[in-house]
Amino acid sequence: MSPAAQQPGAHIQSARLKLQMEMSNKAGALVRAGMTNRRLPRLRETDTTAAVKTGIRYALAAAITLFLAVTTSQAQSRNILFGARGGGSLTDLYILNPANGSVLVDLGPTGFSITGLRFDPTTGVLYGSTANRLSAGDLITLNPITGTGTFVGNFGVPNHTMADLAFTKDGTLYGWAEPSRDDLHIINKATGAATDVGNAGLSTFGSGLAANSQDVLYFTGSGPNGPLRIVDKNTGLTTVVTNMSGAPLPGGSINALAFDSHNVLYAINGGDFGPNSLAKRHGRAGVSF
Repeated sequence: MSPAAQQPGAHIQSARLKLQMEMSNKAGALVRAGMTNRRLPRLRETDTTAAVKTGIRYALAAAITLFLAVTTSQAQSRNILFGARGGGSLTDLYILNPANGSVLVDLGPTGFSITGLRFDPTTGVLYGSTANRLSAGDLITLNPITGTGTFVGNFGVPNHTMADLAFTKDGTLYGWAEPSRDDLHIINKATGAATDVGNAGLSTFGSGLAANSQDVLYFTGSGPNGPLRIVDKNTGLTTVVTNMSGAPLPGGSINALAFDSHNVLYAINGGDFGPNSLAKRHGRAGVSF
């Protein structure tokens, strides 16, 4: 962690915190619901308005999620972009610069290899899915201050994990199973047990899943030049919205998705090993590539 990142942050009034899949124009102080008057790492503020639209190379993450903290003034709202590594190796939890994908803060070891990350909008708890191809993946929670991961339960889908996670505003947790089940699942947050919503009829890889501000689930799992889809939360069936193009690593996959408050879609483009890219996409409904 850099000396600048270790400086104490501002006091935060937890009663005014809202955790949503949103993002302000600047990255700022790291906060968590339920923490009052605790000094936390302060990030250098980085203007994201000039972020490139075609993607940024060499992001560490294979999983990303967004966290919004709102203090007594809406003008002081700050978003944090969290990331973690996948690929089967143990990962730290990172805070990433949304403008270029670089690491702002290394929060510490999680004790797991992680392929999906998402904050519960109803509780502020950070959940993750583990990347283990030799057995069924697990649901974990993570401390967003220290990075420490805690086992919750097994997904119960043999030789599969949830490639990415998504929450809707009511606190329902969804995941997309890989490598061959290729279906939407609802996940029990208390036990980790995953229930298949329905046969999507797809063959997918990589796979990113995210809900926008209207609770519409978006999914992609056919590479960076494949279709972006809307997933029916009741049937698991998908509808193509658009075909993507222009990814910085066209031979890789899309491994994670996350929406900001303007419904701009962020994605991790890469593979299981080696450099990944953080891509930011603008367009109609924030989903046009």
